[in-house]
Amino acid sequence: EVFPSLQKNYANCPDVKCLNVAIANKKGPMTLYTTEKETSIASLDKKKFEQTLKHQRGDTGAVKEIQVEALTFEDVMLGQSRLDLLQIDCEGYDWEILKTIDLGKWKPSAINFESILLSEADMKASADYLENFGYRWFRSGFDTIAYLV
Repeated sequence: EVFPSLQKNYANCPDVKCLNVAIANKKGPMTLYTTEKETSIASLDKKKFEQTLKHQRGDTGAVKEIQVEALTFEDVMLGQSRLDLLQIDCEGYDWEILKTIDLGKWKPSAINFESILLSEADMKASADYLENFGYRWFRSGFDTIAYLV
């Protein structure tokens, strides 16, 4: 439902290719969790999605399930040779996506992902993962920003 808005937002950016798919650790149909009223907030992790809604709104309200097609990061990057900026914002599913990306192969100069919704264990794991590939990182607001040294 929000894909046309995404396309409109990037209409003047010829190097941005919009895909109407979810990015996940496996290819195929998956359930995306969202709300009836605000479909721009969504996640593949129902538990974390409900926690986000509870934190932001005080309750979860009605959670809507949508069947979507998912691709892996590697599927999306077929035919691409480089990646400058990696931006992830998946309402708590960010680490699940980040850990599937071979940073040694892709070496994005900068990575920004929402980390506020991650558990302490996942925050540590994501930091260790970034450091193992030569990234320095810092937390800023809701996000972790990493840059290649």
